[in-house]
Amino acid sequence: MLVSMYPGGVAGGSGTQYFVGHFDGTVFTPLRRPQATDIAWLDHGPDHYAGVTFFGLPDDERTLIGWMSNWDYAAKLPPLDGTRGQMTIPRRLRLTPDAVGQPVLAQEPVLPALTWAQRSPTTEVWPAFGSLVGPCVVDVGLCLGEGARAGIR
Repeated sequence: MLVSMYPGGVAGGSGTQYFVGHFDGTVFTPLRRPQATDIAWLDHGPDHYAGVTFFGLPDDERTLIGWMSNWDYAAKLPPLDGTRGQMTIPRRLRLTPDAVGQPVLAQEPVLPALTWAQRSPTTEVWPAFGSLVGPCVVDVGLCLGEGARAGIR
């Protein structure tokens, strides 16, 4: 179960909590009773709100997209093409066991695959990102150690 909130997000502004359990069509029963100290967050940024999943996909392709903005500033920004913010990259969701076997949410971005036909054989992609012209897809793999942080700018 997803619960979007504003205010109250983990990073301020908007945020989404998730709860693992069973929904029988009427009642949601959590797998375990959550304590205030172990709230599970969909992500740890202030700009993901009101995520929805797509109907009709197989269960192993549960895909979510959300509003990539925050009510703290959304109304203060000039509209872009009549909109206030953009949508997040779609995420494929699945449950996976944590270190003690409890199910936690795993997420993976759903991005279009770049085929060999779309690649330029003369373009050196790394480290010369500055030489790319036009839209492109860049695959980034990160291996984080305990307490490590990474970002893309």
